[in-house]
Amino acid sequence: MSSLEKLEVAGVPLLLRSPNNPNRHTPLILFWHGFGSPNCEADIAEAFRLEQLEVWKAYLGLPLFGQRSVGAEDLMRRQFEDYVLQLLLPVIDQAMQELPSVVAGLRSHCDLDSNSPLGLFGFSAGGLAALLTLTESQLPIQAAVLAGVTKDLSAAVTTYEKFTKSAYETLKEQYPGLKPEYTWSEESQAAKTRLDFVTRSKEIAQREPLPAILLMHGVQDEAFDI
Repeated sequence: MSSLEKLEVAGVPLLLRSPNNPNRHTPLILFWHGFGSPNCEADIAEAFRLEQLEVWKAYLGLPLFGQRSVGAEDLMRRQFEDYVLQLLLPVIDQAMQELPSVVAGLRSHCDLDSNSPLGLFGFSAGGLAALLTLTESQLPIQAAVLAGVTKDLSAAVTTYEKFTKSAYETLKEQYPGLKPEYTWSEESQAAKTRLDFVTRSKEIAQREPLPAILLMHGVQDEAFDI
């Protein structure tokens, strides 16, 4: 049975599961959890053990979550003050920015060749971080699996609004300034354009190497429609 090691690499807390027979060319897969369960590095490591795969598996904590959690109250405050600009965008953008240093640190820690294959797995908000990475990062990602991921920011905001409206009568007492619908600003409109991955798919298609991408979505997903 492979071991699970707790590390901090380039300031990012993560759990690392080793293959049974590693070598310098063993692939490395990086996992990002979501805002809902699994919503920390420990939970996604348990959900996707994948011990039969002869790869290094690194389960990364997203900013503000897991070992870097700011607490449920602060997360709720950020969500209801400005879901896009105070929660979603800062988390996925920072995750993408951190990734090159994390990859370099893991390759050194695992004694991997600089050209060893890289894969990404992202669930929900972690999937948005993976899509942003595929669109804007220069990391040579060779394969990506995206589970329960919305295609753009508009769909993510629609889901946020559904939750807010369903619990509005209760939430407005604790958050008096809360509105049932998200208020778009010039800055969040710019984020909507940036996170429109259907329009930006041509940028992913121009990547070298061209990554293999698998989109997984349940037909009964209660958060995002297909």
